[in-house]
Amino acid sequence: MQISDPSSPPGVAWLRLGFRPFFLAAGASGVLAMLAWFLAYSLGMSFSFAGLAPMTWHAHEMIYGYSLAVAAGFLLTAVGNWTGRPTLQGTPLLLLFLCWLVPRLLLVAGNDALLPVAAGFDLLFLSLFTLVITIPIVRAKQWHNLAIVIKLALLAASNLAFYLGVSGYLQQGVSWGLYSGLYLVMALIFMLSRRVLPFF
Repeated sequence: MQISDPSSPPGVAWLRLGFRPFFLAAGASGVLAMLAWFLAYSLGMSFSFAGLAPMTWHAHEMIYGYSLAVAAGFLLTAVGNWTGRPTLQGTPLLLLFLCWLVPRLLLVAGNDALLPVAAGFDLLFLSLFTLVITIPIVRAKQWHNLAIVIKLALLAASNLAFYLGVSGYLQQGVSWGLYSGLYLVMALIFMLSRRVLPFF
């Protein structure tokens, strides 16, 4: 997969290709999560998350925060290479990235009233991400890659189930959202590995 940017269009460098902001954010979120758990277990510090128990927050963020940031960075770059059609860059990429970042920040703010806002931005991110990936695939008529779109759409449904469960509207929503999200991320990794590993 080619990740170079030979044309070097004007603008902020880290917004020229999708993997740049999302891979950076994924790495940062992983480091910060480990730091938070180190402080909790070693120094006895406690953290408050918006309507979520610490373990529930961690499980959700590993799936819908960290993993989807990696998936977004990879797919926004790879789909452009596979289809020969550009994906997001510049301001549109920044807006999509902010839709991912805002719920991450709101969930650690510790205010239960912010949970619906975080849920809205989180679901908006997944919806827009799925749409952005779908358009070049459909225009290039690469129907075999629609399997990626289906998994992303199912991840959006799983995340919705999670938030409905946390809000008390769906009895097993938290469990369904976390387990189905985990399995869908694993399926996405296995599917993309089949595309990438042969090059090595």
